[in-house]
Amino acid sequence: MTDASSTAQRPGGDRAPLRVLFFCGEQSPWGRAHLRPLLEDPRVELAGVVLASETRWAVFREKLTGEPARASGALGRARQYVGRKLGRREDHAGDVRRLLVERDVPLIFSHSVNAKADRRRFRDTGADIFFSAAYPQIFGRLLLGLPPRGAYNSHPSLLPRCRGAHPVFWAIASGERRSGGTIHLMTAELDRGGIAAQQEVPLGDDDYHADLYARLVRAVPGLLRRFVDWLLLPGAELVPQDDDRATFFTNDRREDHRIDWAGMDAARINRLVRACDGNAFFSVGGEEILVRRISAPGPGQGEPGRVEAMDGGRPVVAAREGLLTIEACEARHGGEAVFEKGQTLLDEGEGPQ
Repeated sequence: MTDASSTAQRPGGDRAPLRVLFFCGEQSPWGRAHLRPLLEDPRVELAGVVLASETRWAVFREKLTGEPARASGALGRARQYVGRKLGRREDHAGDVRRLLVERDVPLIFSHSVNAKADRRRFRDTGADIFFSAAYPQIFGRLLLGLPPRGAYNSHPSLLPRCRGAHPVFWAIASGERRSGGTIHLMTAELDRGGIAAQQEVPLGDDDYHADLYARLVRAVPGLLRRFVDWLLLPGAELVPQDDDRATFFTNDRREDHRIDWAGMDAARINRLVRACDGNAFFSVGGEEILVRRISAPGPGQGEPGRVEAMDGGRPVVAAREGLLTIEACEARHGGEAVFEKGQTLLDEGEGPQ
């Protein structure tokens, strides 16, 4: 599929609403943000909303964290981790379901969207398109081939930049200068389908993960309007992605959050702390220190990892190519992190090789 075919016409020439089956990742603010704009657009009729089963979300959490979620303790930790990642509140899934019941929108629960029985249910909705936002499963070829006008996904980056997992984290951590949302045709190759709509949002040098994520969520209604405009434009064509400009990332794991004072330059450490939004860490004396806030790199130099000065109780630490002030931090297992001038914030075995 490379263009938007014309929609059905009502008697008298009025355009019939576009029937959309929405695969909603309701445990994600990004996923939820698409629901009301779809409900309120008179050009759209929701043929149904697909929500993932709790079992499917558990599988997703395991993949997200890399930790087995079988034991209740591990599952609890995984939920807390995902909650920090997605800004989730426990009652949001219930809010979505109540809203759909109030609006009399068909609700479909699925453990595997690629299962034959579920594909049959989706086909029988008569949807013109399938549309996904933060849904916790990759769509297979047979599912993608069902809707007559294609299946689309809403991705929180300016594709082809930051394809793959956790684009908000990686946009900051990898040094992107701008961000945004993209709605693209889903294909067998993840996040590589042609672009139907994009909306840029600013990404500042002082933005933390929560800042950028909130800005992206606020941009969703405008992004969806552009997408529906495109769908209803006769002969509209998808914009191919430029693979030469593409970046791709996998799930960020624990080691991706580790600050390496000796191996990273100051700008990279600053980006990492902002991308982690409170979960970047380093180890010293066998204790892990979580860095909540950090200043932008300042001039000066010193031995990487050494506390060069104390500024009102805040350590000014040397990294490669600059100095950084740790504005807020704490020990991972509780208690205050105490520093002194001349201290080296490297654990045993760290440092220049």
